[in-house]
Order: sequence, then structure tokens, then C-alpha cells
Amino acid sequence: MEWAVEFASTKNEGNERFLRETLEAKSKADRGQYGEAARILWELLVQVRQRDPQWECMTMVHMGKVYRALRWKIAVQLFEDAVELADRISLDTAKMIALAELGELKCQWGQFKESLDLLETAMGLLPEGELRGRRFILLDMTVAYEGLNDLAECESLLDEVVEIDRKIETEELAEDLDHLERIRAARATNGASTP
Repeated sequence: MEWAVEFASTKNEGNERFLRETLEAKSKADRGQYGEAARILWELLVQVRQRDPQWECMTMVHMGKVYRALRWKIAVQLFEDAVELADRISLDTAKMIALAELGELKCQWGQFKESLDLLETAMGLLPEGELRGRRFILLDMTVAYEGLNDLAECESLLDEVVEIDRKIETEELAEDLDHLERIRAARATNGASTP
């Protein structure tokens, strides 16, 4: 589970405690203990609400990630609330992550056009040169375009994913190359037709 716990915030003893609690929740979630992770994050949210808007926003994003494994409706609400708060406090990192997560959920629900709108907005918030984040968003966009049967766009995005894989030396290069070959084969079978 990818989490973002590094962001600009005034460093103090309380924030270090918040970071420890966030990392503890991440550790629980990574081990499949989503209920315990959610409990830790709810307690953290109560502590930071109204006192530290950046931590509040990022905690909502992390809670949304945990709730994806528990209750999607709650996850969606947490991500939407995080986007709203991120807008108010100008925290683009949190907004980008929440929008990308919402885009991925919409894609999983078959709402491909809505997914692409959210993912494109998230992509626009990525810092220049942030290849790992770009790769994750491109992969979700690939799935959405595949769902829309736009295999040409899907292939184009996967070409970029593979290029990023090579630059940052991901372990997923072989998997992404296989996906790219499947798309190329599907295009060849369909006579390279796209909508």
C-alpha cells in the first residue's frame, strides 16, 4: 500500500508522534489488519482535526486507502473530503493522491470517463519529474482506456509506463511489457481499430 507521509509541515514533537502513528497504521494495513489500521487513523484524525489541517488532510487520504479494503463508500467520502480540504489549504500533494485514488475507484466500478477526468486532474498536480506517481496514474488511465476499448491510447500510455519502468528500474517492467504486448496483439486482431 503506497502512502505519502512526507509533506511540508512544521516539525515539532506532536508531528513526530503523528508520523509514528501513521506509520504504525501503514504497517497494520500492509499486514492485512485493516480494522486496526482504521482505528489508529480515526484516533489520529480526532487529534489533528482543526489543529493541523495538513495532517488532517493526509490522514483522511490514508484512511481512504485503508477503507478501500473495508468499505468503498466510506473510502470515497474520505477521499472527497480530503480533496475539499486540500483545496482550502492549498495542499496539492494530498489533492493529487485523493483524486488519483478516486479515479482508480471509478475505473474499478466501470465509470471510465469519470475515472479519466479525475486521473487527468491528478496528473496535472504531479510535481515535474515525479515519475513514480506518474507511472501509477498512467497505469490507471491505461485500464480506463482499455475499458473504453481505446487500444491505441492504451498502447501509447503503456509505452510511457515502460519507459518510466526503465528509468526508475521498477520490478514491474516485465509485467508492464507483457501488458503492452497483449494490447498490441489485441490491436492487431482488431485491425488496429479504435473508437
